[in-house]
Amino acid sequence: MNTEQDSPPAPPVAAPSLASSDAAPPGDQRAATFLAAAIRPLLETIRAASARVIASGAAATTSGSSSTSGAPNASSDASSDASSDASSDALPDAPGAHDPPARPGAAHPTDPPASSAPALDTEAVHDLRVAIRRLRTLLHPARTIFGRKRLRPVEDALRRDAHATSALRDEEALRETLADLDLPAEARRELDRWVALRANFERTHRAEVIDLLQGNTPGKKKKTRKKARAKHLPLDTHLSRLERRLDRPKRKRRTASALARKATLDALARVQALSSAYTADAVAMHELRIRFKRLRYTAEAFTPILGDGGKQIASSSARLQKHLGHLHDVDEALDRAWNARDLDAAARAALLAALTSERARIAEKVSHDLAKELPTIVAALGADDDKSPTPPSDAS
Repeated sequence: MNTEQDSPPAPPVAAPSLASSDAAPPGDQRAATFLAAAIRPLLETIRAASARVIASGAAATTSGSSSTSGAPNASSDASSDASSDASSDALPDAPGAHDPPARPGAAHPTDPPASSAPALDTEAVHDLRVAIRRLRTLLHPARTIFGRKRLRPVEDALRRDAHATSALRDEEALRETLADLDLPAEARRELDRWVALRANFERTHRAEVIDLLQGNTPGKKKKTRKKARAKHLPLDTHLSRLERRLDRPKRKRRTASALARKATLDALARVQALSSAYTADAVAMHELRIRFKRLRYTAEAFTPILGDGGKQIASSSARLQKHLGHLHDVDEALDRAWNARDLDAAARAALLAALTSERARIAEKVSHDLAKELPTIVAALGADDDKSPTPPSDAS
């Protein structure tokens, strides 16, 4: 299933080593100083994850070119993906996980035999999406410090790339969700055949994401106006501009503690505004998952200031985010199954029954955990003592 909701908590933001006024406890630091220290590591994480996605494109191409007819062999590609999921690829934080691809011909102690295909990095897209979401979460409160207009280009680029990776991640999540279902043997064989035939979709989406990360976006050369051209610049160009912007805050005196509380209260207000939605409403549950994800990442980023309350908010939000993420994966699989006209009728009926049962089970968990965890979150922040802010109007 989609593991995006299961990413480990971000490490606490280290207090930057700066002179006098910035050597204070995190809450007494200037907001600009705190945000810069939190944002810079994310920029490097995004760059490293982008490089891994691009490198994994070569692995996907190699596995897809093994067909003797010259066309991609869907069955062999699915087998390659499945074996990659079970392999011992480096985890995101393991040594070597973010290393750039070695130059052609370079030897490495852990290299596979020269005759074998490169391993597909199945976590690269996931890690990129998580890092992008964490940065987007921090840029919301950063608007008041560095200027909304100044940050808009990088926020637009992050939103663009996050949207582009969604289709690829959905294909990966579909494969993982269906693999976890308990189905009759005949239905499983038919479903595996259908999933294998979808391998071309995954390769196509992967190629589109790689083109975008490399700046090879359609129509880029036809644009002449500066603002239009900026929409097609590679993400790394925007990240470099953001790095320079971090040294030139627009508001210098606001404290990090004031910013932390305002950002967390805003994120909580957005969650509360949707918390009474019916679990049968797939669209509302998907949006609630996104809002819990933002609340979690906000609390994790500001934990050096929020302390144990921030840890509790992050923990409770992560639990709900996990169940809501699983619910979303099943909803997406149900949508694909309903429209799978090329799937055997008996297998399709078995698949729909299994997914419907799984959805009911997860929806019950979501309802239970919402009733339990939301009051815990409110208490951890002491939000009952504050006038809850109106949720921001933009949902980006």
